[in-house]
Amino acid sequence: MPNHLFFLQQLIDAIPSPIFYKNARGLYQGCNKAFEAFTGLSKEEIIGKTVYDIAPKDLAEKYHEMEAALLRKPGVQVYEASVLYADGTRHDVIFNKTAYLNPDGTVAGLAGIILNITERKQAEMEIRHMLRYEKTIAQISSRFVSKSDIDVSINDSLADMGTVSGADRAYLFLIRQGGTVMDNTHEWCAEGVSPQIHNLQNLPADMFPWWMSKLRKGEFIHISDVSKMPAESKAEQEILQNQDIKSLLVMPVVIKGTLAGFIGLDNVSTTGEWSNHNLSLLRVCSEILGNAIERKRAEDTICQSVTHAKALASINAQLYSDNLRQMQTITALYASAQRLAQNLNQRELAEEITRTCVEVFGVRLAWLGRAEEDKSVRLLAHYPLDSKYPQKLTLRWDDSPQGRGPTGRAIRCGSPVVSDDIASAANNTPWRTAQLAEGFCSSAAFPLISQNVTLGSLNLYSDRSGFFTPEQVELIQTYAHQAAIALEKARLLEETERRLKYLHALRRVDKTINTKPDLYVTFNVILDQLIEHLGVHAADILVLNQHAQVLEYAAGLGFRSTTAEGSRLRLGEGYVGQALLDKRSIHISNLPEMGTAFLRAPLLANENFKAYFSIPLIIKGQIKGLLEVFHREPLYPDRDGLDFMETLAGQAAIAIENTALLENIQHTNQELRLAYDATIESWARILDMRDKETEGHSQRVARATVHLSRAMGVHEAELVHVHRGALLHDIGKMGIPDHILLKPGPLSDEEWEIMRRHPVNAYEMLSPIEYLRPALDIPYCHHEKWDGTGYPRGLRGEQIPLSARIFAVIDVWDALRSDRPYRPALPENKVYAYIREQAGKHFDPGVVQMFFEIDWHQLLDEANLAIDPPQALLAQY
Repeated sequence: MPNHLFFLQQLIDAIPSPIFYKNARGLYQGCNKAFEAFTGLSKEEIIGKTVYDIAPKDLAEKYHEMEAALLRKPGVQVYEASVLYADGTRHDVIFNKTAYLNPDGTVAGLAGIILNITERKQAEMEIRHMLRYEKTIAQISSRFVSKSDIDVSINDSLADMGTVSGADRAYLFLIRQGGTVMDNTHEWCAEGVSPQIHNLQNLPADMFPWWMSKLRKGEFIHISDVSKMPAESKAEQEILQNQDIKSLLVMPVVIKGTLAGFIGLDNVSTTGEWSNHNLSLLRVCSEILGNAIERKRAEDTICQSVTHAKALASINAQLYSDNLRQMQTITALYASAQRLAQNLNQRELAEEITRTCVEVFGVRLAWLGRAEEDKSVRLLAHYPLDSKYPQKLTLRWDDSPQGRGPTGRAIRCGSPVVSDDIASAANNTPWRTAQLAEGFCSSAAFPLISQNVTLGSLNLYSDRSGFFTPEQVELIQTYAHQAAIALEKARLLEETERRLKYLHALRRVDKTINTKPDLYVTFNVILDQLIEHLGVHAADILVLNQHAQVLEYAAGLGFRSTTAEGSRLRLGEGYVGQALLDKRSIHISNLPEMGTAFLRAPLLANENFKAYFSIPLIIKGQIKGLLEVFHREPLYPDRDGLDFMETLAGQAAIAIENTALLENIQHTNQELRLAYDATIESWARILDMRDKETEGHSQRVARATVHLSRAMGVHEAELVHVHRGALLHDIGKMGIPDHILLKPGPLSDEEWEIMRRHPVNAYEMLSPIEYLRPALDIPYCHHEKWDGTGYPRGLRGEQIPLSARIFAVIDVWDALRSDRPYRPALPENKVYAYIREQAGKHFDPGVVQMFFEIDWHQLLDEANLAIDPPQALLAQY
């Protein structure tokens, strides 16, 4: 193999993905080592084989149909398949195939690369499972929004849980009488599974000591095989086996920190582990059902209070005024509770809660804050809306000075903190002056608690000292607890919807990667999805120049000017460059404070960015670039938001890798074509030397033949074959013995017979080479004559290929003007006279006419030939 072909083979061998290439008949022409490993065959065993010799019959049929379609309509073909590797492992792969063409536009063959996407397919399957579970959770959560029959909602939710998890039965048990008795209150069964609900009523809790001990500790119960339960659970094992239960998963339902019951899934047909998705589903649904049951109980309590208030008003007319006011308050709270139950927007809920506190409880100001993970308290809403006081507050809920006031203490301890007299209240010093200036005399902070977790604080202020009586505090705390449940339900739903949007965005990016070869388009889709779903102001992608080890700007969105496009960052340089070298993501909360440590600060000076994130683009352990996110305000995304950024960064890295692999294949094909042409030119020079031709004969006639062919209207795509055919016109003489080929005198009849075989020799030598088959016309037919007296086949007129007719004129023109061992060169005028005289005999008259008409000066100047062109002597003929 020539050095350049050896180099190309080494090049594709270095690519880890299997690569192969075939001719137009579907025969393998070569491959890389990865393809050998893929098939379990050596390259020598593969070359010359068809796909039917290598792949199983069913897959071979599919591959053959796809490749046939590609050869009929050249382009790029991408499809997926599940294949068995030679090592016995099964993988999902993408076949990327492209047809490579001859210069005349005909298909020469195809090349392909096989990309292993098993991990990506598994990730897609995981996403689909996650999407189903998230959709189920959202559906279950929304079911408890309206004031509908809670029993119907629970039964429908159990059906959803059982269906999506693949369980045979889903059920809810509730505990009563101080935790001593439990009942199977709700049940769903798959088709063909016997219900058990009627057999599981009024059960003493002490029948299940092991079971109840785990649930009271807040632990879930996961039994993959009932027959293998631990010895201490023998009582439970016997009961479960009597119900034919093979495996189960149970989660406690907790209300106000107390075990209220449990929710479970079981299978009566098979044993086996329950997935993490099922565990997460059960955990979230346990919280949703707990909240729903708790809300129902609170609503029942409020309704009972309304009924009791009405009864008191009818019994004692003297208490009518007080009872009426109490009833109005409770009725207003009940109406507000209904509105809370029907609203799933956190901010709107917070606005409803604060407005109700002012209008119903009669306070001057109400504001609601959420307890954030960084220990800060974020303002969600306040009422009246024109009050500026809440917006001035900077509060925390840790033990720092800003967290020692009523708000921080209420969140930390989980109970209301009341200041009957702001002027003298302890731990209120930092805020006292501002509160007194607003006219506040007393205040109270109520923790917002749901599922034993404090979500934030409801803060109320009155213009009367001692306003918050114990009865008032109890009533407001009940309302605050109802508000917390509604807020947490809305938060869970918003979180679920946000995750669904993230999944749809990731799917769109994944589809773009698979269908759009343009890396710039993929980058812009990634950045667009990032900005849309995270609400950030700007983002860009920098790609690593592997040679210079410099990150260079590739794409960006959201910038006010184009200066960011000049971004260049050396790997390991500055804070960001070093973090990338260490393969670390970074978050800068206050970019201006970084100063010179952020090297591109001058470049982005007019953007006024505050927050900054950078995530490395890494694939197979190699750094490919950097995803940067900018925001003009402080930004603290949650864990889902950070995961979304990292996933998009991973997809950007995959897009870069896929593009590089495709470019490598295209580059390899181009180098192969150049290598073939260089080899052909070398053959031509060797032929000239052996045949004692004048120096450069083959190059001259090739150049002149192309020039005349272009003038004759030959398509540009075919000229490359004309050029190759002209270079190899005498390739058949390699089979002529030297004593005949180099004989200085006339040849005998027998020697002429051998000499006239050289076109046939050329055909036999070149026709098996698919790459050179389109160039055969000149080597095979250049000795045919217009009048049919030529050889080897005696073709006449237009039976002779046009390229051979053109070459015949050029070959004679060059031969007659050149010295040969058996004669000197003829004068130019005699050469042209001979060509004119042979028109209609040896030569095509149309070719001869064009030969004398076209401008030869440029070609002769380029060849540095000091001769007269045909036009100079045309007047003589």
